[in-house]
Amino acid sequence: MITKILPTLIFVAAIGSGVVGGVFFAFSNFVMPAFARLPAAAGIAAMNSISITVITPAFMTALFGTGLVCLVLIAGAIIGWSQPGSFWLLAGALIYLVGNPIVTVVFNVPLNDALAAVDPASSEGAAVWSRYLDEWVMWNHVRAITGIAAMASFWFAARALTARAEAISAPEQFSTIVGRRVLKDQYSNMAFGMAIGVGVGAALGTALEDLPIGIAMGIAIGAAFGAWRGK
Repeated sequence: MITKILPTLIFVAAIGSGVVGGVFFAFSNFVMPAFARLPAAAGIAAMNSISITVITPAFMTALFGTGLVCLVLIAGAIIGWSQPGSFWLLAGALIYLVGNPIVTVVFNVPLNDALAAVDPASSEGAAVWSRYLDEWVMWNHVRAITGIAAMASFWFAARALTARAEAISAPEQFSTIVGRRVLKDQYSNMAFGMAIGVGVGAALGTALEDLPIGIAMGIAIGAAFGAWRGK
């Protein structure tokens, strides 16, 4: 069962880890440096606001939903360890799990809570903010790097999976060609489903008065439909 849906899960994990890593990359490179240039009280207020507004279904699904997919991929990599790409698959899943959901919960969230508990205008608030800029940004660097590294690992895993047919013996060529076509059809159908999902999601988002959530739901449903259609 896991083998059949593995291409879809790798695709989802690659997109999810890339999106999450990209968000954290932005924070490390220009969001936090911009906040650091503000007076302490203003910087604290801005960061506290982000800590609240970031808790949306779309981003939480990207951050923790990708983590759940990685748990399944770890099982798939272990079960099919002899298959091409299993090392990259396991590496990508572990890198993402440790570097993003776990680091976020263990390090970044407690720092956010500590920052929210101080008076932005006090001397204590200024001291906490200075420490926050060092520690939170350091762990955010970890999240950005591991998110991007996980995406690269999933790409290598997918490449090894699709290239599997090129290294087999002649008697197996027919079944391999069929397998490659099935794999390509899966990705093609997923892309088609996601394209349709964008339109459906836009309509759904308009109805729900939340366009990003509607589009995200549409893409997810479209990808699932495309994967099912490509079986």
